[in-house]
Amino acid sequence: MKQTPYLFKDKITLLERALDFTRAGITITDPSLTDIVYVNDGFLSMSGYTHEEVIGKNCRFLQGDETDRSKVKAIKDAISEDEAKYYFIGIQKDITKQEEYQDRLETTLKEIDSLSTPLVPITENTFILPLNGNLTDERFEKITETVISSINISRADYLILDLSGLAPSMKILYLH
Repeated sequence: MKQTPYLFKDKITLLERALDFTRAGITITDPSLTDIVYVNDGFLSMSGYTHEEVIGKNCRFLQGDETDRSKVKAIKDAISEDEAKYYFIGIQKDITKQEEYQDRLETTLKEIDSLSTPLVPITENTFILPLNGNLTDERFEKITETVISSINISRADYLILDLSGLAPSMKILYLH
């Protein structure tokens, strides 16, 4: 079936709408100009730029101080090897929320580690250390440092280790 210019235009409009619907950032550059010729709404939303600030500019302006120059060179080398090129499409994914979640998770895990080794005074010279969860080598080292420091400061005579909260496999491992 022969396509008319009208059907072609409808397909372009449909494609542009589909690209604008995605949240991923999409840029298209013309290699003969090395300029950006298209960006979707996802890119504009993610970057904070407007069409006017991006269209017609060389995409190098998007590279910051932390851009790995060796990766840029590898991309340039790969592009220069391919003589039959038309347009280059860049797809960016916003990982800001994932990075924020990862940071919060690490902070929370550190807090849990510090809270999971409380040295509880029973009498003036006796403390109890309830151990909960899994006891990894790293956690064991942290607990040891905390306990030694706390006992030296408080001048405790006795330390009771409560192993009832350890994971079952840990109890067997450390009780033998």
